[in-house]
Amino acid sequence: MQMTHALALLCLLLLQGTLRAAEITVSRLDFRADEQSRQRFLAQPITWWGRNQYPVKPGERGAVLTLANPRIKYAFMLLGREDADGSWFPAIGMPKPSKANWSSTGFFEFQAGDLKSRSCSVEIGEGQDDAIVLLYRSNDFRAEARWQLLPDDDRLFFIFTANRPYTLHFTAYPSSYAGSWSAGKKLRQRFAVTPTRTLEEGKHSLETAEYYVFLGDHYFDPAHNRGEGPCALLYHPGQSRADVLVQNYSCRVSLSGSDCSAAVLFDFHGSANTAALEYLRTLSAEFQ
Repeated sequence: MQMTHALALLCLLLLQGTLRAAEITVSRLDFRADEQSRQRFLAQPITWWGRNQYPVKPGERGAVLTLANPRIKYAFMLLGREDADGSWFPAIGMPKPSKANWSSTGFFEFQAGDLKSRSCSVEIGEGQDDAIVLLYRSNDFRAEARWQLLPDDDRLFFIFTANRPYTLHFTAYPSSYAGSWSAGKKLRQRFAVTPTRTLEEGKHSLETAEYYVFLGDHYFDPAHNRGEGPCALLYHPGQSRADVLVQNYSCRVSLSGSDCSAAVLFDFHGSANTAALEYLRTLSAEFQ
């Protein structure tokens, strides 16, 4: 299951562009149900979306992980039950770069047979200087999720390895939550675009040539001074099968693989739909 950083990225794709040296920082703050943690949480700038009070309850543990370079900052919010033996079962959210797009309360989950990710204990990998690593364990199941940022690059590279077949789920609210499910129902106009077609509401299976999925909203488009901007996911079609679920509120990209899946996540914060799509279409990708 172990792969070097360089090999993992080369196996994924080669994207055009020249990288310049830049500093990457990784940070971590842990929170429990005590006053010291509450004060530390309130003092930092990242919060759980939709929560107006300190979110960590007795019997729970929270953490804020950040991965940043001078161009962008990704923040991961982990919150969930902690057992007496220290086993931790958090949901994984991403509240930055955008409050919308990749869900701030739970953007990444997976299932391996009958086993779901929320039934696996999670440990945060130590000693990483350019990545955030989450280790999943349950009986004889082992998996690793690696989120990596490159120098002077705003894309989030992702590698998942496991010792049995799985399906990964990435949940997004493209460009805006629009208040809530009911408040924005009549305003939201979600859609998805692949290299070959536009996908309206419904579930769609992707072909090998459809190696990226753009998720946007016709109404909540920064071109009209509405919304935060779209998002996208690019994946390795030789490693995974992909499905896309387009709905009025949340949208989901699912990748099914056997041992290793690689992807790149994009958050086009502040970009119009047309500009973000033009950027995706100019990328040159090679899969090995």
